[in-house]
Amino acid sequence: MTRKTTLLIAGVAIIAIAATAYIFAKDDIMALVTPGEQAPQARENVGDRGLPVIAEYASLMDETTVVQAVGTGKSALGVTIYPAVSGEVSDVLFRAGDKVTKDQVLVILDSDRERLAR
Repeated sequence: MTRKTTLLIAGVAIIAIAATAYIFAKDDIMALVTPGEQAPQARENVGDRGLPVIAEYASLMDETTVVQAVGTGKSALGVTIYPAVSGEVSDVLFRAGDKVTKDQVLVILDSDRERLAR
């Protein structure tokens, strides 16, 4: 058999299976896709298959998910700091998680070279 013949037979088989499933389960399928009120036959065929449902109003809640893992994390937002002059960092004036403000001094650079240049 050629590839076209195989694909044609497979396509016809899929269509035949779908048509058979639709014929035998038409009411159930229509009940699922019909908005609003269900078809009368679908309502009668439900029988004891129904499950009890408890409805509740939606409300806002705080998210309290905590993930504990070993590995490397990467923040969604980041900042790269470029000093006006080069040098070694002698002191860091903030800790991870601290909030910083505009014009706040974050690091102190070793100023030996600048003192020697004066």
